[in-house]
Amino acid sequence: IAYIALHFAISIFHDQDILTHKRYRALVLCPNGIGTSMILLHELEALFPNIEFDNQSFLDSLDLESYDIIFTTKVTQSLFKKQLNYIFVNPIMNEKEKYLLIGKVYKLIRDDSLLSNDEKELLSIIEKHVDDNQYDKIATEFIYNKKAEDMKNNEEEGGISPLLSEITDPRLIQLNVEASDWEDAIRKSTKVLVTNNKVSEEYIDGMIQTTKESGPYIVITKHVALPHARPECGAKEIAISISSLKTPIRFGNKENDPVKYIFGLSALD
Repeated sequence: IAYIALHFAISIFHDQDILTHKRYRALVLCPNGIGTSMILLHELEALFPNIEFDNQSFLDSLDLESYDIIFTTKVTQSLFKKQLNYIFVNPIMNEKEKYLLIGKVYKLIRDDSLLSNDEKELLSIIEKHVDDNQYDKIATEFIYNKKAEDMKNNEEEGGISPLLSEITDPRLIQLNVEASDWEDAIRKSTKVLVTNNKVSEEYIDGMIQTTKESGPYIVITKHVALPHARPECGAKEIAISISSLKTPIRFGNKENDPVKYIFGLSALD
């Protein structure tokens, strides 16, 4: 009986999932290239499983009115003039932007699937005692504050990792660095970490010492080295320097030499 009941339950829940899984239609407009567009699409699909997404470049022939909501990386005149439900998003979002986006989407389509069961129960109680206008304001503010609190808790627990764009910038990038040997290559390629106060001088010494003691394991793949040291050697911030060598240099790793690119890593843990 339990076996048969289980199959009936699975069938029922499966059918319900088909009926409710995609309750809204959304369009993703991104002119930044197919790679970036697909990254954004997958991010949105993970955040909003009840929304069916279409992914397009900017085309005047699109029937924009047929979508419940439009996510766009560029605001066009057609979007503005037609007063459509659109939200501007960055092609690659950090955690804070994702939480804020959840609040914006909830404000537009009032999708309860974005909420936990406890959040739904709390808002259902509030809804009984206020008018529609008051409820909209309370629910929207509640979502923003709740997601901001979740984000803060995740940060305190180390649950949010930085984006690559947050730990490197043009000041940490060097091209055609000239070096005489592997040690000179590491020092010259990672000196920008010191000049930009990401690490101390001792941290660079730690990179060299680690390589001498442990061998050229820092050459992690063909032509690429990732020198680093223990955090206590003088790491001040999470950062990555990026350098290319004018002339490739052998580090002693038979499989992956010679090294052309050096990524200097500063890690706090």
